Amino acid sequence: MSLDDEPAGVREEAPTAFTASLEEIVLGCPGALAAIFSDAEGEAVDYCSFLETWDTKIAAAQWSSIFASLRELLEKQGLGELDSIHVRGSEMDFLIRAVGSGYYLTLLLVKGMGWGHALAQCETVAQALRRESRF
Repeated sequence: MSLDDEPAGVREEAPTAFTASLEEIVLGCPGALAAIFSDAEGEAVDYCSFLETWDTKIAAAQWSSIFASLRELLEKQGLGELDSIHVRGSEMDFLIRAVGSGYYLTLLLVKGMGWGHALAQCETVAQALRRESRF
């Protein structure tokens, strides 16, 4: 599978400084369907996806909101900081990782794919995004 196989066909935005890192995780992580770098409002800063662009961006927006709510709840309860969420769904799995203050990396995966590799790749890409963003 390559990004040329993306159902949406072509990126809707021009590549950014983050595109290569996002492509790296989608192409290098078995079962990865999409990787989205989003801001505190859930707006996609950049993405790489085999899914439709709209679905990709909506997923990132929803997971960013959930992450922010859970992070606030944990902090209010004195339970420390939330750095990632791992969700196994009935049709797809999700990994959401804090990248910097109010920025997130969301990874959409084929259900049941290896978490160990996805977690390692997500951390590597989160570090690259932080470097590029100068967080």
